[in-house]
Amino acid sequence: MNFGDKIELSCELFPQCFLSNHVAEISLSHLWAEQTNLLTMNQRFLILFLSILFTISGKISAQSGRLILISKSNEEKTYEKWLLRQDPDLRFINMYNLPADSVAYFLAKADGFLMTGGEDIYPGRYGKEKDTVDCGEFDLRRDSLEFRLLDAAFRRKKPVFGVCRGLQLVNVYFGGSLIVDIPSSHLGTKVQHRQEGPVYHSVLVYAGSDLKQISASDSGMVLSNHHQGIEFLGKGLQPMAGTKDGLIEAITQIGKPRLPFLMAVQWHPERMEPENKLSATLAEAFIKACKMK
Repeated sequence: MNFGDKIELSCELFPQCFLSNHVAEISLSHLWAEQTNLLTMNQRFLILFLSILFTISGKISAQSGRLILISKSNEEKTYEKWLLRQDPDLRFINMYNLPADSVAYFLAKADGFLMTGGEDIYPGRYGKEKDTVDCGEFDLRRDSLEFRLLDAAFRRKKPVFGVCRGLQLVNVYFGGSLIVDIPSSHLGTKVQHRQEGPVYHSVLVYAGSDLKQISASDSGMVLSNHHQGIEFLGKGLQPMAGTKDGLIEAITQIGKPRLPFLMAVQWHPERMEPENKLSATLAEAFIKACKMK
């Protein structure tokens, strides 16, 4: 037996230093130092404690779930809860308000990107700056952050899922445009897309689409809350669902360079009933893509 060999140190000897059912390793060189009394008692305890800590930390890290970067979370943590119902081991980082160096760090660690709902995208990004009067609130810094997240997703070939604003952002990123205000557009109010509080409406899932395959549904009721939507589809995108007034409600990518997974929906699957096939199945598909190498 050599000094570099490892032995198991049971948690019965140091119960205050161990998590339940964990076994730590300590090198014989540390025990040798203790036997020869070359170190003080405090130094020996510090070495032992650090060895235990590093071992436990390594085991926890190895068991950790995939890391999902959320462009902007909310107080209710609805996006996280939606995904955690399918995989309780997932980890999340809310990218909004992170300093620049932290953003760069997590971009290199991400297994997937979730682009969430929120404010209107600044219309100057899709050639309608003159129509700002018909928009709601803007967050220019968030626009820039989310474009940076999408750049990183393409650079590292990582999955992307978009919700509501997230769908609109993906469309603009691909060069598409938005209807600035649906009620005052040619669509009018044929379908109620927004009101005070959430509203449900039906969507038609297009035959042959990835959404059809994932959800095994031809149609369904979805929870909606938006006054903007896709006008002209971005290059390399394909619609997967729509409403009876002609609004595109779900998109994916068909062009190149292509992500391993890209899906975005205009509705809010994170606020829908878990048994709804246009909610849970989408979370499952996104998580599955995030776990693929």
